[in-house]
Amino acid sequence: MRSPKSAALLALLAAGLLSQSADAQTSLIVNDASPLAIVAPGMSYAVSGSSINLRVPTNGFLFCANPLPPSQSPQFSAISLTPTHGNWAMPVANDIYTFTYGAGGNLVRINNTPFSGVSASSLVCHTANAQGWPISPFENGLFFDTFEQLLPANPYGANENVAAAVTGLRDNGSDGDRMLTQIDPNNGVPVYMYMFRLHASTSVKSNVHVMVKDAYDASRLSATAWHCALNQRPTGTINLRQLCNGSAATQISGTIERSYYINNSSDERYVIVHRVLQGSGTLDPAKPLAGAAVFVDPSIPKADRYVGDNVVFSLPPQ
Repeated sequence: MRSPKSAALLALLAAGLLSQSADAQTSLIVNDASPLAIVAPGMSYAVSGSSINLRVPTNGFLFCANPLPPSQSPQFSAISLTPTHGNWAMPVANDIYTFTYGAGGNLVRINNTPFSGVSASSLVCHTANAQGWPISPFENGLFFDTFEQLLPANPYGANENVAAAVTGLRDNGSDGDRMLTQIDPNNGVPVYMYMFRLHASTSVKSNVHVMVKDAYDASRLSATAWHCALNQRPTGTINLRQLCNGSAATQISGTIERSYYINNSSDERYVIVHRVLQGSGTLDPAKPLAGAAVFVDPSIPKADRYVGDNVVFSLPPQ
């Protein structure tokens, strides 16, 4: 038997409201994240038994996750979300509780109301524009460092119980605005490699659950990936093939997911991902090929309220 909320969503679908969402004037808002325009072919859905998967193509990137600790054995709602952007493979997330269309403008709202935003859902989402920059409500809003550690750049300052960020790296290992990216020729089977920094800190409790997920352009990068995490910032000449190789690498298919527990202090990891480069044609150095986002357990109050540094992207090396 479907829940009333699932039935309500199906009623909206049946009414044909989602068929309007290919209209360039329609935007999507998830929780309190910045809106993204819905693009052709518009929203769609699939029903499997009592479950519904909502597929939403947007003009920018929507990273979503359910970063609750595995020990909680979470019970998600019957409705899940698959964001799409061009040919990208994006993480799928669960726990849609509310869905409205048209309230307060030509908007599709998921787990959001016009005036008070986030519900009790475990769904957490972050947005970025098509060029791979965070979308922020703050003036000049481009952020490329762990700004939650720096005042006054972080408007919440000490009022955050948990801070989290993913940032890029430069060739010398210092923080940068994009992931450190290299391509290994690998005897004619080139490997596309990227690394980013995860930083998280907490002042309220132990075992705060933090999750990192990546996404990638499936037209140019393989689903098969190898990933590693370093506990210390690399120094000297950085070779991403050597830093993540052999038994140190974990092989998966699809988007990566790494989870960490932060304990009354700060912690950082340097995450490396390898994917086989595929397809033909020249890579555009201005077009992102991979990205990553960090998510914090939403059950913790005042956690990661500053989201200007929660996504970071990889561009092909020039």
